[in-house]
Amino acid sequence: DLLQIEIFLPKCLETTALGVSYLAGLHTGFYSSIEDIKKIHTHQAVFVPKMDKTLVEEKYKGWLKAVDSTRTFE
Repeated sequence: DLLQIEIFLPKCLETTALGVSYLAGLHTGFYSSIEDIKKIHTHQAVFVPKMDKTLVEEKYKGWLKAVDSTRTFE
């Protein structure tokens, strides 16, 4: 919510292995383009930001204040 972006949860949670296999497939010609991979890559869920932008700004300011406080701690 704070970043105000959609998060896509892939069906295959082993994303490192999946990414390597996609790259290998591109290198060997199994996939002709990244567009081919996009067509077969699936998601089990999409999380859409729902937090009000005013609340996001408030929370972000609070986070900045907390970070600033840790910088002055000795």
